[in-house]
Order: sequence, then structure tokens, then C-alpha cells
Amino acid sequence: MKDISGDHSISSKIIQVSLNQGTARVNLPFKSGRVLIDLGYKSGLDFMTLEYQVIDLGPKTIQTTYDVNWFAKESEDIHEEMYKLATGGRRLGGSEMAHND
Repeated sequence: MKDISGDHSISSKIIQVSLNQGTARVNLPFKSGRVLIDLGYKSGLDFMTLEYQVIDLGPKTIQTTYDVNWFAKESEDIHEEMYKLATGGRRLGGSEMAHND
């Protein structure tokens, strides 16, 4: 299943069932928009579609956010802060070991 509402969202869900099953209950990951449902099987790394259907659940009620600037509130010292978090305050060698003589 894929959200194909055209708003560049990438919601999808994959359900795996046994060949012995006669029925399967599927909870949709979305409640509105257009959904592409594929029925098929995996062959190696490929998915082979046997049947598909597009279901229109009406206008999308949750709008996708566009042009989000994830770095708008980034600290001036972000690289130093990430380095300290990664090293846990331990000296690993490198520039922090250099001495000014």
C-alpha cells in the first residue's frame, strides 16, 4: 500500500501473508487521500504485481509540511557539540591533542 495523493508524502505499508491464508485484515496507515494497493509476491529482490487498485478515501485531512528548514535553529557551535556528544568528553587524538609551543 502506498499513499499516492500527489503531495510528495512517502507513507507506505507492507503486509506479508501465508499462502495458506484465506483472509487477511489490513489496517490502513492513513485515513484519507488516494491509496494504491498492490497484491503480489516477492521473487528475489523484485515485487511481482498480480493485481492493483487505487482507492480514493477523499481529500487528505493532514497536510504535508513543505520547505521545512531543519537547520533554522542550529547552534553556531553544532560541530563542536556533536563531537563532544560522540566522544563523551574523552580525548581521542587529533586536533585536541595538538600543542601550541
